[in-house]
Amino acid sequence: MTQYIWKKNEKTILLNNLKNTEKTIAEETIKGLIEKTRKSLCHEFGILSLSLIPYSILMWSHYCNNHSGFVLEFSFQHDINLYQFPIICEYVKRYEPISFFTKREPEMKRLLKLKHEDWSYEKEVRIVKKGCANQLIPFNKKCISGIYFGLNTSEDNIRKVKNICRREKMNPTLYKAEREYGKFSIKFKILS
Repeated sequence: MTQYIWKKNEKTILLNNLKNTEKTIAEETIKGLIEKTRKSLCHEFGILSLSLIPYSILMWSHYCNNHSGFVLEFSFQHDINLYQFPIICEYVKRYEPISFFTKREPEMKRLLKLKHEDWSYEKEVRIVKKGCANQLIPFNKKCISGIYFGLNTSEDNIRKVKNICRREKMNPTLYKAEREYGKFSIKFKILS
């Protein structure tokens, strides 16, 4: 049988190392559980991110291929179920840590509504749908009440979208962006 004789400092170092190892294992376990919970939420819910404004230059630059894409305007009267539980984002500098272990649903809703204040220009509204993860969220095409084309959207792409609208028997109002000279902004004119 082997016996170890420890000096006080060596015993303290060993105990501290053991405590740190236990703390690291606990932290890694908690991190693993949080990541597992996050992944399960991502695989459980789909999120449709919308904006309340069609005229933000930054939004057009970030999300519409430098003003060459288009924005869909929705009127939800034709698909009430789609817009049943909208989450209006809150823009904050800081947030309280989130606990998925106590109140999963309220914490998830709180997490889904928070964004850093730098993104406040987006005026984002999120539609969260259970069972729609990693897929397009279906909606009634009659909900599309307007289509906004960017400054750099080609005439060919505008024509293609018009043809799709005709073929699908959709009648949204079509808009085309124009520069507002002397301002850092855009405005929209109705296309015929």
